[in-house]
Amino acid sequence: METSPIARFFIPAGMLPGVFLWFLVTSWSLGCSSTPAMDDLDEVSTTSSALDDLFWIEPADPSMIGVFVERGVLISFPDGSRQLDQKYWLGAMIEPDEVQALKHMGIRLVLSAVQPHEKTLFLLDAAGIEHVSVPMGRTFRYADRILEAIGGREPSEIFIHCRHGADRTGVIAAYILVMRHKWPASDALFAVLNPAEEDYNGLRRVLRGFGIQEGRELDDPLVGRYSLVRAGLEGGLKVRNRHYRRLVRSALEQMISPVSTSSPGGR
Repeated sequence: METSPIARFFIPAGMLPGVFLWFLVTSWSLGCSSTPAMDDLDEVSTTSSALDDLFWIEPADPSMIGVFVERGVLISFPDGSRQLDQKYWLGAMIEPDEVQALKHMGIRLVLSAVQPHEKTLFLLDAAGIEHVSVPMGRTFRYADRILEAIGGREPSEIFIHCRHGADRTGVIAAYILVMRHKWPASDALFAVLNPAEEDYNGLRRVLRGFGIQEGRELDDPLVGRYSLVRAGLEGGLKVRNRHYRRLVRSALEQMISPVSTSSPGGR
């Protein structure tokens, strides 16, 4: 039977997202003046994936996170996601619908200072992403477990998170910078600090208690470099009261004189 002209040009509904993406990329390559309805995006490129219709949109600012577009749908990232110069990823609690983004980012290890939802853990395992729990409250713990977990891993394969991606995430990142990259402890803590005067003064107070005299000013480019400010948000490691100072002191103790802190039971 001869196909009617209308049938020849009919596009099944299931193909519409693919056609939309083809039009988007083609228009971009031809210098189309339209831009995505997002800030700081300037480039679209394909990423290595078994899916032909998966695209990574690069942000204009390398410290900001881009987005994945799969079959016309944005794949969400954990809140506060940002990447350090050393290539480690930091962020907030991982939700189940964000695991796919971690997989496409090349994440192979998740360090959790706060335990994710059971469904998230299931999806991480299904995606082939190792999960290591390093639960923390007001005290820095599991220092040796952290070093064991990251051993042999490339920094770009590691995602560190807590609930909000600020305090506990910050001290873990600072600890890794000191132990693996030989940063001075004060520099590592200043880098993840919430760049507010009360937290700046709180950290200087803690450092003085360890005999560390630090002349770095609040407007120094290092202060808050790896805080949530790097993700275009506000926040970071707080040192404004005794509870936060306790967390920082316990982390600093491990940086200066590391001892085993893992509890029985393994990962």
